[in-house]
Amino acid sequence: MEHKPGRALRGIAVAGILFLSLLPCTSAELTVSITGDTNDGHCNPPIFPCSLRDAIMWANTNSGPDTINVPAGRFQLTIGGVMEDGSLSGDLDILDSVTIVGRGPGITIIDGNGIDRVLHVVTDSTVTIRGVTITGGNLGDWDGGGAGIFAYDGTITIDGCDVVDNHITAGPVYGAGVDAWSGTVRFLDSRVRLNSSSYKVGAIAVSYGTHLELLRSTISGNHAADHGGVSFNNATGLIRDSTISGNTSDTGSGAIRAHSSTVTLEYSTISGNDEPALVSTDGALITLARTIVDGSCSGSVDLFATLGGNVESPGDTCDLDVLGDLLNVPDAGLEALSLNGGPTETHRPLPSSVVVDYLFPFGVPDCSRPDQRGVARPLDAGGGGTPLCDTGSVELIFGELFRDDFDSGGTDAWASIVS
Repeated sequence: MEHKPGRALRGIAVAGILFLSLLPCTSAELTVSITGDTNDGHCNPPIFPCSLRDAIMWANTNSGPDTINVPAGRFQLTIGGVMEDGSLSGDLDILDSVTIVGRGPGITIIDGNGIDRVLHVVTDSTVTIRGVTITGGNLGDWDGGGAGIFAYDGTITIDGCDVVDNHITAGPVYGAGVDAWSGTVRFLDSRVRLNSSSYKVGAIAVSYGTHLELLRSTISGNHAADHGGVSFNNATGLIRDSTISGNTSDTGSGAIRAHSSTVTLEYSTISGNDEPALVSTDGALITLARTIVDGSCSGSVDLFATLGGNVESPGDTCDLDVLGDLLNVPDAGLEALSLNGGPTETHRPLPSSVVVDYLFPFGVPDCSRPDQRGVARPLDAGGGGTPLCDTGSVELIFGELFRDDFDSGGTDAWASIVS
């Protein structure tokens, strides 16, 4: 599954062709003023209307770090062209540290319009993308990967975003949602969903020393000819308080595949993916802590490790500890993937599920953070009087009545009002 960079980052010099009368030299805050796609590099409304591409071109020449505010609307890329890295055409090339701030996923939409990938982080920089939908990326057999986002080096934070409906139509390129070579990529409260690749890796591919963190995020409904979910190749990863669900591939291997990598899953839920759900090859180590594996693992037994508190259903393939974990559980007792509170979809456990309030032996990791939805842990979900942590990404609330993308709550919170 190795893939190697096929080109020098030849486009850095093209930033010098930006049409600016004066080169800025300090951090700046820019506001996009039009939804159209223009590339004159000016960003000074109302004298010079500022497109998203213009704002990025302007920021690329600045010593930064800059902030680009993007209002509500669909910002569709229409200037065709590939294989240049100055943001003049095709994808939006980022060459310097910047924060892009939208109004929220589904409200601020950056649409690749099928002409190229959407975003390309070209150099070692610090980039934050917050509150946007990234969609409409399309990648053929040209260099690089990541139809939604391709990141080369640097530190990339994707915060409160939706990476959805991006597609790879030919190989050899990887990661229809996101592809990263070296550096650090962090997802916070985000979704990577419904991306597809006719080649390899539907959701996220990380390689060449990249460190990936998935925090309070959901990876769902992605598909590829080979491996639908998250792929680690000579990389490291931390998946915490997150859900990986319903990812498929033509050759199996749905949720996570690790090759010569080290990956830790904590307080997460793996469910409904093509089998095997977790795959370890070439010495990769996958460590599990208070995680639900509703599926199977593949790889020699010494390629999986447990910190305790895990649940495997329906079998015993992940080398769990019979004293510190639950294995051979016939049914994990999870509801379908849906919005149960918080910004991302989760699998809420049924009140009767074994993952709820299970008292594991001493030494099993405790839980001091909120769950994926932002609900405090531990809670007494069974009403027995003792708060105990649930396994997986969701902490069940005792008496919970309503759950949607705005709220989650239970009858106990109403006691002072209705009494």
